[in-house]
Amino acid sequence: MTPEPDPKQTFTVSFETNGAPAEADKKAEDGSEVELPAAKKDGSVFVGWYETAACEGAPLNGGYIVTKDVTLYAKWATPSDVKYFLFELDAVSDTYRITGTTSEANRDDTADLVIPLEYNGKPVSGIANGGVDNFDSVPKLIIGCNITYIEYGAFSHLYETVNMYVDPSNPVFFSEGNAVITKKKYTATFGEEEGEIPEYTLMAGTKNVEIPSCVTSIGAFAFGCSHNLTKIEIPSTVKKIGMGAFLETYLVEVTFPEGVEQIDSDVFLFCGEIEKIVLPVSLKILAPTALTGIDSTAVYTVTYNGTRAQWNKLTENWTADEKAAVSVRCSDDPAA
Repeated sequence: MTPEPDPKQTFTVSFETNGAPAEADKKAEDGSEVELPAAKKDGSVFVGWYETAACEGAPLNGGYIVTKDVTLYAKWATPSDVKYFLFELDAVSDTYRITGTTSEANRDDTADLVIPLEYNGKPVSGIANGGVDNFDSVPKLIIGCNITYIEYGAFSHLYETVNMYVDPSNPVFFSEGNAVITKKKYTATFGEEEGEIPEYTLMAGTKNVEIPSCVTSIGAFAFGCSHNLTKIEIPSTVKKIGMGAFLETYLVEVTFPEGVEQIDSDVFLFCGEIEKIVLPVSLKILAPTALTGIDSTAVYTVTYNGTRAQWNKLTENWTADEKAAVSVRCSDDPAA
């Protein structure tokens, strides 16, 4: 007779909310996953749950794998003073969006930047292009669950920011690998049926970014003016690189992996340190100005992993001047 397997041990996950309403304990078997609660505290932004009372390092993301009895600790951030920002009221939603910063911003830009929850008694729900200009040296950017709209280029001048966090309960955005990512869905047809496919766009990143494999596109100006960005590894899941994605960064070498299908204009505009760019055969759309506008001090090479015939096909709609502006080495070119 086969013996019965030993039942898995059950553990308890407790929550120290640090001033917020209490959260009920959760019980789970060893090795199983529990969903972490979305804590709320009036006037504060929830950063996440941590395994230590000091709440140091990166917060826990997604489900939590239980292997022991544990207490998790909530970390909270106080919103930055509204005096640093310019606001515009949206008449339709009756909420504010941040459109820029005041002269006060660059006087106190060494503290964490925590996007305000409200202004004049109304919610703050969005950040416009350039909305956080002048915060050159903030160490952390923290976004609450209130922000549901971020324009491309909203964070394009966070020169020295090294960490980015989003409230785990935010319905539109999330953070992973020191990047702010938005999740959208589009409808695709599979035979006679339709289904939704998630599309993850990286909206902003930092020097220490680790682009997660779920990301399918890098948004316009996502790393624009990130002066501390010197290297980046792009996963093969990425299909599109948006306009000005690496504008005015200090990248030295960029290899676009097989899988990237589209690169928009001005991706390397004003990049003065770039030395090497590698393009994949998978490219279907390459903007004529994608590889131009690089700082005149840079000495760089562009390598295309396809043949010269494939390159000519890729650039067949470019003008003669646009073709002359880009020097590229193809896989079947004679050795130099």
